[in-house]
Amino acid sequence: MRNFLEILQIGDSILKENESFNTINDEQRAILLKYRDVVYDLLPIIQEDAIDKTQDYMQDLINIREKLGIDIKGNIGNELLSNFFKDGDFEYTSIETLLAYMKEKQNSVHNQEEFNLEAGDLIKGTNIKFLEGVLRNGIRSREFLFEGTQESDATPLDTDFSEIDEVNLQHKTMQEIINSTFSGDGYGTTYYVIKKANYTQKDSNYTQQGAENGKKTRYFRTGIGSTNINAIITNEWQDEQKYSIVKQGFYIPVINLTDGRILFTKKEFDSLREQMKGLSHYGVPDYTIDKNAYIPFITENAEKLYSVAEGKIPTEEKRKILMELIRRNIGKQLTTEVMGDMSGSFIELIDTGSTGRRTNIPGDGNFDLMLKCASKEQQFEMIKRIKEFLPGKDKGGSNDLNIRYEDVTLDGLAEPIEVDITSEQKNLEVDYSSDLCIRDRLEAIRRLYGDEGVQTVVNNIIVAKQELKEKGCYKKSNSNGATKYGGFGGIGVENWILQNGGSFVKAMETFVENSKGENGEELDFEEFKKRYPIYDFGQNHRTLGENNDHYIEGLTSEGFKQLKIIFRDLLQELSPQIQQNNKADSLGDSIDDYTKKRANECTLTDVSAIYSMIAKFNAHELELGIGEK
Repeated sequence: MRNFLEILQIGDSILKENESFNTINDEQRAILLKYRDVVYDLLPIIQEDAIDKTQDYMQDLINIREKLGIDIKGNIGNELLSNFFKDGDFEYTSIETLLAYMKEKQNSVHNQEEFNLEAGDLIKGTNIKFLEGVLRNGIRSREFLFEGTQESDATPLDTDFSEIDEVNLQHKTMQEIINSTFSGDGYGTTYYVIKKANYTQKDSNYTQQGAENGKKTRYFRTGIGSTNINAIITNEWQDEQKYSIVKQGFYIPVINLTDGRILFTKKEFDSLREQMKGLSHYGVPDYTIDKNAYIPFITENAEKLYSVAEGKIPTEEKRKILMELIRRNIGKQLTTEVMGDMSGSFIELIDTGSTGRRTNIPGDGNFDLMLKCASKEQQFEMIKRIKEFLPGKDKGGSNDLNIRYEDVTLDGLAEPIEVDITSEQKNLEVDYSSDLCIRDRLEAIRRLYGDEGVQTVVNNIIVAKQELKEKGCYKKSNSNGATKYGGFGGIGVENWILQNGGSFVKAMETFVENSKGENGEELDFEEFKKRYPIYDFGQNHRTLGENNDHYIEGLTSEGFKQLKIIFRDLLQELSPQIQQNNKADSLGDSIDDYTKKRANECTLTDVSAIYSMIAKFNAHELELGIGEK
């Protein structure tokens, strides 16, 4: 629902800003295509004589405006949605108010770890493999699970729960109580629990009650949202599944079916949400750059890397020349954004590497591209066509579906580049890819700290990458060219730094801290991996359907030992800079407190700029005249 509303919101915004479609870029085209499809889904519900959809989605949007009698400044989304709330209790005024209502509902969920089954509680039995879908989409009846399903329940168009009563509670253990209900009869060994207070406050038509052989049942029309789930009881739990809960933004305790132990605590939830700072997609738009991101070691080494690249063609220019060559030979159907169109109308060529996120080491000429096609036949055709005009030498791994070229020489480039193109079939399930996840965080930093803040974080990323490359601990263990140590890989390093306040120093500190147990003992690698995940909160284009990446898995046991030595030595070397930074921090805190106090007394036009100044001051990069306004 949120995704649906945000498409309408952003689509309306793009239309208002572009009276002519001539200046639309690939990203805006992708959004408007989804926007057109959403609007077309709504139109037949509101009007009997809907407009036929064509291949020209820009013209379709013009036709919709004319059909609804809306001018260029009108809001198509609001006009359509207002038709759905005329007779309801919710007073609809805009998409913004509806999104705010949904956010308020999400924030109102305050589940506690303490839990026990009581009379009136409801339970739903299923398999743990459906966890992600249940949390994202709610618990729905079979008829609403996916389009075209032929399955139906004995009671169509609803989803049923078992109701716990006093008879069930006569059993001693949780497992025995559940086994005495309908839900305990072969539906799986994962159970979603809704407390009595969480459904009896609803309208009387919200549920219907039934019973068979003395076992009570409640029926929910269509389904019930995941925000109503108060607990999950299971004996199928795997540790990485906690991320499915974390991504929803509200805590749900997970309880062991056999012995009642808490398998996922509120403390773990809060810690993992902290790792998601800057991801507006998951409702965590705030971000704080760590003070040690500004130390001289970072700025000086970043400057060295940029100076080495001076005189060379910038990576962005190389990327532009490469993309223009491919677009020129493929045609207008080529786009550099995921369009969400499953037909062959668009060929998507996505820069999934660091060059697409501007987080590459300066002067880098290695490009990782993802070619998304409508069919296997189109994949073969496009790869064959690209090979005909892309000059280069096969470095191993090229085939009918992939290109792995080195020594690619292009007009306008003084030095050769490397190009890896992997082709895949399009899939609508990728709505928040790994590369979009990184871009989301960087945009959050830009919004709070400006371009300068983004550059500070990028400096930490490129310095970290360079250090790890020099030490042979960069490429993931299953990658070509990896050493015996393995590594996080490029995007793994980016996630690692971004999950640690954009600071290479803080990232090293947390790595070393977590390599020891509570009593200071050195942990083995397997235990460390559980304790220190570097998690990808986006979807991998290549491994859709599998769990999201844990970049710590790219290390080997030898790599873990080696990184501990490298990080401890480097932190020792940087100790004077870090200590000096901490000394200045006490004065910085005083300025911070003063700023917060003044912010409550008067209007500040740019609070983020002040915080950026404080961070620089702490790093001795900015002299402040104390007492000056």
